[in-house]
Amino acid sequence: MENIIYGPNISEETDFNMKLGLAEYLLKATKNHLGNVLMIDAETGEELTGQQVLDSSYLFADYFRSLGVKNGDVVAIVSENRFEYLSLLLATLHVRSVFSCVNPLYATGELLHAFSISKPTIVIATNRTYDKVKNLQNKCDYIRHVINLDNTNCSNRIDTNSINGNGTQTQSPVNSTETALILYSSGTTGLSKGVELMHKSVIFLMEAYRSEKILTFPDNNAISGLLPMCHAYGLFCILSCFVLGHKYIMIKRYSESTFLQYIQKYKITTLYVVPTMAVFLTKSSLVKDYDLSSVQLISSGGGPIRQSVEEALKKRFNSHVIQNYGMTETTTMNLISVPNSKPGITGKLLPGMMAKVVDVITGDSLGPNEHGEYCVKGPLLMKQYLFNDSSNRIESFDDDGWLHSGDVAYYDENHNFYIVDRIKEIIKYKGYQVPPSEIEILLLQLPSIESVGVVGVPDEEFGELPRAYVVKKQGFKITEEEIQKYVSEHLAPYKKLKGGVIFVNELPKTVSGKVERKELKKWVVNG
Repeated sequence: MENIIYGPNISEETDFNMKLGLAEYLLKATKNHLGNVLMIDAETGEELTGQQVLDSSYLFADYFRSLGVKNGDVVAIVSENRFEYLSLLLATLHVRSVFSCVNPLYATGELLHAFSISKPTIVIATNRTYDKVKNLQNKCDYIRHVINLDNTNCSNRIDTNSINGNGTQTQSPVNSTETALILYSSGTTGLSKGVELMHKSVIFLMEAYRSEKILTFPDNNAISGLLPMCHAYGLFCILSCFVLGHKYIMIKRYSESTFLQYIQKYKITTLYVVPTMAVFLTKSSLVKDYDLSSVQLISSGGGPIRQSVEEALKKRFNSHVIQNYGMTETTTMNLISVPNSKPGITGKLLPGMMAKVVDVITGDSLGPNEHGEYCVKGPLLMKQYLFNDSSNRIESFDDDGWLHSGDVAYYDENHNFYIVDRIKEIIKYKGYQVPPSEIEILLLQLPSIESVGVVGVPDEEFGELPRAYVVKKQGFKITEEEIQKYVSEHLAPYKKLKGGVIFVNELPKTVSGKVERKELKKWVVNG
């Protein structure tokens, strides 16, 4: 078909493995390097081998069975980066259940929304998240158990001997089109959407690294484990380490100095970063105070980085720099550049995938160097969105099965893709996605606010900062500080109005009465 770009053909091995269940695949792919040190706690130096991860996953699986978890149940985790994360994922697969990752930074209302989508039977928390999860249990009758990893004998680092594990896994066959994971993706419609990812899609992504070898990693590869495991980007980083036998340096808390310190101490070879971290690494004077000569590869995702940033990274670290592009809906990346690509390229298609760029008005497929909406199709695509309200469904697929990304892109004659802008109005702050309408809906609950529009303010360090344009109700008083405090009390930290609050007499609106964010963005540009 005209103007459709195809990635390379997949191998017979990949095609065969995609018919397996994810647990079976992981056991097959990892059997030759289970003795490798898989994870190191950067703060404590504690080590964990792949075999220990697997053994503890069997213990957790038996624990789940003792709690009555059955096929198709959802096991949710609300946790910061932990050693147990991967074991819990594997354990859920052993019992034929679905693993759901929930952001530990979510405020109570956001957690309740996420739970209402996936309806977990068990929720796993930590000391940091247990109270807010436990307080919601009465509102969620489907949650039978809330487990605190820091205060229970099911933790593999506290008392695994108390669990009567038999080291077995479920032998019943798994249909590779079944749902393995539920992750959350923010959209312009407001609150998070539940994304169902199939066994075969996750396997396909792992095979892209393992069998298809889309990227050559450094020898004795050690990666920076800073990205949140609850996000697709971070989760699949750790899963790929398990599959490839690489070492994951888990970083629980981020500061610029400790990040650099850990790179030096553990001789990290591959840095997985988001654009704000890439900018920091190019500009901070701290970088020269550390020996970072171990770094051989820097991979940036979660948003495009400018060509100047990419070139500055290469020069400063004398290393390869690549970009990747993806969405939770496509099991993370579907485009990746390669070392020594021309700077500025977002990437080429992964094997087995296909893409096109369409006119945003007519929907016609466009040719090289023509800007339009990036659409993608292939085995990495999600199964579907999972909604708590059937009337709130969003049609992201067209009639021919193409997923419309909402991002503006073009491709060149060599089929390199460039992501250049966003049609959708999502705000990206430090790699996090902030839906403007979620903040707007929250602020409209205040009796003193007549109307509000939220847009992102460009910021070189953080990507974009959320800003609210507010129309007060006549006769009411409210300050910028009060509005900012209200948002910070009800939403995750990355959704704070760091771009400020601007009071205006009226907002630009469409014929249907909706706030016209495109016009608001002009206000940002024009000051």
